[in-house]
Amino acid sequence: MPARFNANQAGIAAIARTPAMRDAMLARAEQVADAARAIAPVDTGAYLASIQAAVVERDGKKVGRASVDPVSPEGEHYAPYVEWGTEHMDAQRVMGRALDVLKGP
Repeated sequence: MPARFNANQAGIAAIARTPAMRDAMLARAEQVADAARAIAPVDTGAYLASIQAAVVERDGKKVGRASVDPVSPEGEHYAPYVEWGTEHMDAQRVMGRALDVLKGP
């Protein structure tokens, strides 16, 4: 007979709200941010300086998040262009490669 698992959603949610879990999520997000900083392209330094790690709330749930959102002097958010490229520039995939490094083989 196969084993059956019934997740206690309320219990899982309670664990996810603990300070220890928040610290663990932030530590993992910092690892991603550190890996991204190590491979980030540097022109003005704004992209590198904007790489951050934080615990944020998304859809009522706390998640660890590493993000990058530099703004050009003209006020344009250009992280998507660095990450995914444009018709004039190849994709750098900084955040994607940072996640790949931490994911391992």
